[in-house]
Amino acid sequence: MARMTVLAGSAATLLLIGFSSCVAAAAADGLPLTDDIRRIVIAEKPDGTSFVASDEVVAGMEMKGVGTLYTMWGNDTAAAFPDDGAQPKTEGLYPPVGGYRVYLTRYPAGTAVTPEQKDLTGGSAKLASGVPGMHKSDTTDFDIVLAGEVECILTDGTVVKMKAGDMMVLNGADHAWRNSGTEDAVIAFFMAGANRK
Repeated sequence: MARMTVLAGSAATLLLIGFSSCVAAAAADGLPLTDDIRRIVIAEKPDGTSFVASDEVVAGMEMKGVGTLYTMWGNDTAAAFPDDGAQPKTEGLYPPVGGYRVYLTRYPAGTAVTPEQKDLTGGSAKLASGVPGMHKSDTTDFDIVLAGEVECILTDGTVVKMKAGDMMVLNGADHAWRNSGTEDAVIAFFMAGANRK
């Protein structure tokens, strides 16, 4: 089994060290996700010296209707460097324009993902389409399945099946998630705030 190490800075990027080897291992065996995830933050001093700003464990939060959510990093504005590497304060699950969020999520086996209305903030809307958990947000999402399998249901009836190693770019469209498998699914989400016409 591969071990995932996460390195995050104040920029709007999340670097997965050894990512390609992790995804290859995930595709073969699935990537384990422990109850706590280590996050190492690298920053830059005013003189240009890089340093470890923090090295800590991020505990998962049980989110009703979703599963376990790990908030890895985020910002409501674009970052400015150099900085001290402190985690910026954010408001809401979804980022505004110019902001971003990075999450790891564990969806339990055999469940539809049905976030509560109170969790759908920042331009998101829960739809009464007859599909549990159907929603959209004003974000571009980059979703990478690290373990297990999930289905993304669209309003036209399409069901996109994804397995470990697959990635989806979701451009603010209506969708719902479902894990119809027998194993928990682990997904990395990078969300960037976007404008809606």
